[in-house]
Amino acid sequence: MARNLINRYVWLVDTISRYGRITLKDLNKAWLRSDISEGKPLARRTFFHYRDGVEDMFDISILCDKSTFEYYIDDTDGENNARLRSWLIDSVSMSGTLSNAHEVSERIILENVPSAREHLPVVIEALKQNRRIRFSYKSYTRSMPTDGIVLEPYFVKIFKQLWYVIGNNVKEGQIKTYALDRMSGLNLLQDTFTMPADVKPSEFFKDCFGITTNQNSPKRIVLRVEPTQAKYFRALPLHSSQQEEVHDNYSIFTYQISCPMVPPSRCWNPKNSKPSSSPNSSKPSRITNKREKEKRKMVKKQAIQLFEERKVRTVWDDTEEKRIIQ
Repeated sequence: MARNLINRYVWLVDTISRYGRITLKDLNKAWLRSDISEGKPLARRTFFHYRDGVEDMFDISILCDKSTFEYYIDDTDGENNARLRSWLIDSVSMSGTLSNAHEVSERIILENVPSAREHLPVVIEALKQNRRIRFSYKSYTRSMPTDGIVLEPYFVKIFKQLWYVIGNNVKEGQIKTYALDRMSGLNLLQDTFTMPADVKPSEFFKDCFGITTNQNSPKRIVLRVEPTQAKYFRALPLHSSQQEEVHDNYSIFTYQISCPMVPPSRCWNPKNSKPSSSPNSSKPSRITNKREKEKRKMVKKQAIQLFEERKVRTVWDDTEEKRIIQ
């Protein structure tokens, strides 16, 4: 019964959102056309009950314009809240659909990803109260877990179905990213902190791909894509900076992405006669040559990570005027 009630809440929000504004009479017509109604009309009293339930569960207000008697979704609380509600409704709706598909479960292929549901509620509670958390962490770059990490959590991010928390590592004094599925022994501490005014979650990963951050300036990456593949890029952009130029037999997609690499101050610039790390030398040393190779390797690795799932002919680094992948 509870599952069917949630599905009705989701249907109500989704329907009003699609129409923008709708009268109760037209809403009832849409209700009767759907399977969820079971052929029974949506009574006014039932509608008001569902509306209250939607507000309690999803923090979504369904308002009425008394001049037209049309109902609409209140979206005055900002883009971020609207995005969160949309994601929540999609998740609940998908969960309800799959929970009713036991008889065809062997024909539904799901992606097996680590779960964060054990730690996410604790982290969210820490965000609400601005409280520190302590945990052990198993990094892929270390053989043993790191114990006793104390973090001031600033915000969380989901990427490829994995949850991450970003915050200030108290001991190191650095903003770091941790995957929730690699945590253990997570505890909510009594110590509180003040969220820095200059930390903007929506801007933090603006020039990055995924959850990899660095201090390098964004580089312009250009892709030449065949028309068929270009449709996938339009439907699911690789990055928020994606721009497209349409040509007769191909499309050009450009991105501004900050790629991790060896800092420029430590790398020899081939456009100059002297390596920047050794101003008194007339040619690059073996060390600077090695660092330059490491830099190119990192850029290529990042490009492959970005575009390995797509069929792309060329990845072009405009700033260095050369192909990264051919």
